[in-house]
Amino acid sequence: QMLVPVSMGLSGVLVDTFSVAGLFAAAGVIMSALGFAISLSRSIRTLYQPAGAEGEVLLDG
Repeated sequence: QMLVPVSMGLSGVLVDTFSVAGLFAAAGVIMSALGFAISLSRSIRTLYQPAGAEGEVLLDG
């Protein structure tokens, strides 16, 4: 009966210790905090520049 990997055993212990709803809530809070931090970053605007602005310069050059 030792075919179950250790990671599955540990996840089973975590599920037994904490409720699944609590784990999903914690994951949601962490992901929303990361998304909010990324949205406050100044360099995020450079990722979403219009393609026409740089594309025409590269084609003309």
